[in-house]
Amino acid sequence: MGIRIRPSLLAVGTAIAVAVGIIAVSPATSAAAPEKKAPNISTSTSAARGAAEQKAVENYWTPERMKAAKPVELADPSQKKRLMAPTPVAEEQAVPQSKVDGAAGDLSVPSPLAGNSTADPVARPYTSLPNRLNGKVFFRMNGWDYVCSGTLVNSANKDMVDTAGHCVSTGSGGWVTKWAFVPAYSSSYWGEAPYGVWPSRELTTRSEWFYNGNLKQDLGYGVLATRNGVHAVNWLGGQGTLWNYGRSQYVYEFGYPAADQRLNVSWTSGSDDPNWGRPGPGTLRINSPQTPGTSGGGWLAYLGWDGVGYVNSHSSYRYESGPKANAWHLYGPYYGNELASLFGYAQTL
Repeated sequence: MGIRIRPSLLAVGTAIAVAVGIIAVSPATSAAAPEKKAPNISTSTSAARGAAEQKAVENYWTPERMKAAKPVELADPSQKKRLMAPTPVAEEQAVPQSKVDGAAGDLSVPSPLAGNSTADPVARPYTSLPNRLNGKVFFRMNGWDYVCSGTLVNSANKDMVDTAGHCVSTGSGGWVTKWAFVPAYSSSYWGEAPYGVWPSRELTTRSEWFYNGNLKQDLGYGVLATRNGVHAVNWLGGQGTLWNYGRSQYVYEFGYPAADQRLNVSWTSGSDDPNWGRPGPGTLRINSPQTPGTSGGGWLAYLGWDGVGYVNSHSSYRYESGPKANAWHLYGPYYGNELASLFGYAQTL
């Protein structure tokens, strides 16, 4: 199952959150909630911080709506010619190679799901590690219900889901709405949400994605609301996160390209994809046939025998036309300084 790294949790300071690059964040709609302030942060009104708003999002995602949600198409760079025009950008500040270790969670604690009196849900196919840390991301965008993939990750706030920037924002200055994460989503036969529907209280992405649709910074986090006071990672666990590690890694790729999740094991490529004239590190490539719906699905390096490892990228785009078109080539952002900045900020929310 790959290389296992002995746990040694590394703290990620708030300084990383605010000192590196440009971040966009979607605040809560509640007017009474205090607004977060940080350098170079753009805000919009889409996430739900208040209890009533969060309950409305949870109730919105019925099993019928989840089944009917459209898979988000993997982005196609051949259709993004506007990214070719270079613009002046501030130089990105370098941060050290580092990692945050994962957490196994504790299902022995009372379930935070309303109406569930048992200690944990009925066993289903995706309730073991690492499967229960993968899930579907649901949201509304441009009047339609959509679905992506995401990975629950360990962090200071114990509430973060790693996903693609295009699963939290339109990439042209807009946010999605009614965002929620369903860990261990299964087919209708087994039950759609064995661990419940978890609405976000904040959404955050890099401004390079939010305003310019820059696929090199197609990074996003959903920051979950608690359920009955329980943080998702404390209950279910969370994968670790790496940044500024080697570009060639043996990874386990998770995602939901259809009704249920698929697993693909592959090497990431060390070669950069084209520059596009926008800032950020060259992206990574793996051999994978995964299809729409897998956007945001985590690529895990060093997955241990206990099922806990490190997210090192996620599914972002595929060339559908032109000389680079290849149904087996799937690309994801490199987790470098930009990811470190975004992670550091998101865990303070």
